[in-house]
Amino acid sequence: MTEVLGRPTRYTRPSERDYLAGLGAQGMSQDYIAVQKMIYRVVRLNISALPNHTVHRLTGTPATSFAQFVRDHHQVWSPDREGDA
Repeated sequence: MTEVLGRPTRYTRPSERDYLAGLGAQGMSQDYIAVQKMIYRVVRLNISALPNHTVHRLTGTPATSFAQFVRDHHQVWSPDREGDA
């Protein structure tokens, strides 16, 4: 992200407890928090880093890399997004 956006990007790696507590503090539902807990654990176990060929099998084209995704949607992280102050 740093390279594509041209500005520093930092991941703080919160603990599971802190991450889920933060979601609760933001008023997220318990169902949403339960899903995020599962996703958090999948990421921490590095399961999501394994190759997944489902996209290619279903669409006939390879999955998009994260770098390409950031390039395609860079405006989402742009500090001058409409409505942001």
